Amino acid sequence: MNAVEQLMDERIERLIEVIMPLPRIDLPTMSFLLEGMYLRQCCIPAGTAFVGRQHKKPHYFICAKGSAQITVEGSIQLIKSGMVLLVEPGHKRAGVTVEDTVFITVHRTSETDLPAIEEDLVVFDSRATYGINNALLHKLEEKL
Repeated sequence: MNAVEQLMDERIERLIEVIMPLPRIDLPTMSFLLEGMYLRQCCIPAGTAFVGRQHKKPHYFICAKGSAQITVEGSIQLIKSGMVLLVEPGHKRAGVTVEDTVFITVHRTSETDLPAIEEDLVVFDSRATYGINNALLHKLEEKL
């Protein structure tokens, strides 16, 4: 990891600390499976700060609708509808949606059920407040 990536990781960690006490919202998410491919579609309202999960394998990250300022390869970039990124393992996305946004990720996996897919693709993070298919794991009151 180079110095710029290290700095970005530190900033993402700080963002996590800042947004942890904020209320959580429902993030409508759909999952699709087809012959070794897992596609996940997530809808995020405008003005929402988010931190994605770290992945174990490379995957595609697509902005299907809207726009967001997100971390990309050690910088912050405006991602707009129609853009496709290749995300290498170990990177975590963070950002803020500028308008109502739909993100899609496309992964390879031989697993066929969501808990096994999550285990195969995502690095465990005990601080995560969203679980499989972006289901809220616990409410803010339970954390305090």
